[in-house]
Amino acid sequence: MRLLIKYVMAVFLSAITLVLGSPVGTSSGGSLVGHIYDQETGEDIGWTTVLLEEINRSVSAHSDGEYHFFDIPVGKYTLKAFRIGYHDYKSTVEVVENQQIQKDIQLSQKVLFTEEVTVESQRYKKTSDLQQPDIEVSGKKLRENIGLTIAETISSEPGLSQRTMGPAPARPVLRGLSGDRFLMLEDGERPGDLSATSSDHAVAIEPISADRIVIIRGPEAMLYGSNTLGGVINVNRNYIPMMLPHRLTGNFALHSESVNAALASGAKVLFPVGNFALKMDGSRKTASNINTPIGELKNTTIDNNNGSIGVSYFPQKGNIGSAFSFYNSNYGIPPQPDSIGGHPMGVDIRMERQHIETKAEYFPGFDWLHHIELKHSYKRYQHAEFEANGQVGMRFGVLTHDLSMLFHLAEHGVFSRGVFGLWFENRDYATSGLSFTPATVEKSLSLFHYNEHKMGEFAFNFSARYDIKSVEPAVEKIIVRADYSNHIHRKIFQNFSGGLSGIFAIRRTCSLGIQLMRSYRAPGIEELFSEGPHLAAYSYEVGHANLKEETGIGSEVFFNIQRENLKFHLAVFRNQIDNYIFPMNTGRTSLRIASLYLYQYSGEDVVMQGVESSLNWHFTSSFILNYSMGYTEGKIQQNGSYLPQIPPLESNIGLVYEKKALTLGANLKTAMKQDKLGEFENPTGGYAVLDLNVQYYFKMNKFLHTITLTIQNAGDTEYRHHLNRIKEIFPEPGRNVKLLYKVYF
Repeated sequence: MRLLIKYVMAVFLSAITLVLGSPVGTSSGGSLVGHIYDQETGEDIGWTTVLLEEINRSVSAHSDGEYHFFDIPVGKYTLKAFRIGYHDYKSTVEVVENQQIQKDIQLSQKVLFTEEVTVESQRYKKTSDLQQPDIEVSGKKLRENIGLTIAETISSEPGLSQRTMGPAPARPVLRGLSGDRFLMLEDGERPGDLSATSSDHAVAIEPISADRIVIIRGPEAMLYGSNTLGGVINVNRNYIPMMLPHRLTGNFALHSESVNAALASGAKVLFPVGNFALKMDGSRKTASNINTPIGELKNTTIDNNNGSIGVSYFPQKGNIGSAFSFYNSNYGIPPQPDSIGGHPMGVDIRMERQHIETKAEYFPGFDWLHHIELKHSYKRYQHAEFEANGQVGMRFGVLTHDLSMLFHLAEHGVFSRGVFGLWFENRDYATSGLSFTPATVEKSLSLFHYNEHKMGEFAFNFSARYDIKSVEPAVEKIIVRADYSNHIHRKIFQNFSGGLSGIFAIRRTCSLGIQLMRSYRAPGIEELFSEGPHLAAYSYEVGHANLKEETGIGSEVFFNIQRENLKFHLAVFRNQIDNYIFPMNTGRTSLRIASLYLYQYSGEDVVMQGVESSLNWHFTSSFILNYSMGYTEGKIQQNGSYLPQIPPLESNIGLVYEKKALTLGANLKTAMKQDKLGEFENPTGGYAVLDLNVQYYFKMNKFLHTITLTIQNAGDTEYRHHLNRIKEIFPEPGRNVKLLYKVYF
């Protein structure tokens, strides 16, 4: 394994040398410029997304309709343009060596039937428009749903919920799967935090800085990890600029909420400096205690700030860039006043993350190899939990190195969009305070492949991945207590994972598909070796070093309808997971700290199955009906009992009115009661909550201004969410008036 790591590092450094060693004057390349205007009126159309499909490079046209691509490798490309209120544009353009190609784009107006499209440097376009769509939150939808956390921002999507313990540490739940059973990514990279390990740990990603958020499911998710049975949530921030801009662009945002007197602001700028692109962004957020229909939820304040700076260099056969970012957060965990399992004054958490990332792309010009992509990131994460008297209860520290190398193959024969890749991670974990979990080093190495294939009306994609992981504690020891025991020693896990998805076009607008996945997840450090009180989570947690890896088999059948005025999706899924690892409440209090329940990690064979659907219907030129629904049921196979922390049937139904720059909307969010309970779990009742929304945009002095007003829980309804760890104490937030102002330039 060490020899392979050295080999990967050598190839990585060599590839960077190739990129940097491509002289600007000798490498082949050209530029593409043009103007975008209305076909009928001849007026300029600014803020239009323009895409070169084959290399996934996109730019946004300026307010005067001009767009520019510089230093593009020679070749033929599919040029696309997307703008709300206009038909999509598609054409072919050929980039010639050392020449500037002029390509003007005419867009024709249409009734508004589409939302913004996703353009991501981390993803390849799918083989077919019939491919199952991923969930996307961007543009207008992102502005409407923006919240204090990523989980809140996307929680209304089908099949998604959020696990909460106060507002700050909310984390998404996909089809009942939480923790480390899906990947939370930022620009395609793991954020390096501890949000997957406990309900009191926050996600170190700021939503106000996000360009878009997408959820990737199926074989394509295996490009990012083997534990992707639930999928991948990728928050696109673009720390490193991937295109050389023509001039200064950016945006500024202000966001406020009434339910907790929250105020957030963020700014982003991107500009050229010769053959370099420089990007800077930053944000600040503060919030007081949450107000609920029955009173104030104490110790739920938030104080966050984050920022980044990134620079890229663009020789003509590739690019290389680096970025630095920081994320600091101080937030509270509300008190649990019960005599058992409580912390009557709450816990305060201080979290810091620093992140350095380098990325390089090299286009060698070979017929069989499109380009090579290399990434390295370093994350330093610290997390301290303070008791009411100011003393430190727990400290966590994690140092993470991630290194990846991807070979993007050119289209060859029946195959397309092929990717071969390697990924290596070194994770150094330590705790102090009341924790007795030993310092541990994790090393992970993965080899993977992804490809797509099209045969007439049938298309499929597939992936395969092999992972090796070693978990080595600093000391090996045997722990024997009166109420538990554990043997701390080095562990090695390895296994295969992969996926296959096929889709058949029944008619031009209808398709039927099936998906099969095999996932693999090695136990984490906390699951193997943890020992000690976790005051912020109201538990005394004990690991189990003899745990085996999780393996899951996922199957799904889905049906899609996609017309100009109608989009419908229905999916039925079943996930069987062997050795599903979770902290089981033993029902006993710890002998060491009598106020905390003893939770010990264990593995059980489980089945999780359910259904989800979504509908987007433009039944008139101005009115839109939206509907989404998700339901999951989880059971332990051995005894037929239900899994804990599974959301009930949840749905959203909304009516939207759109007329030019104005959008009005109303959405009813509902949930059924949850009485299919895990051991020691309490039921929750059903509820219906009304949200209202209005959006307006206007152009002034070469700036695009957007204003979004949202009223959540307009009726100030008292309700309790089943995945909230403190639902027995306080209900969900009351009426909340949110205002977002964002200006683009």
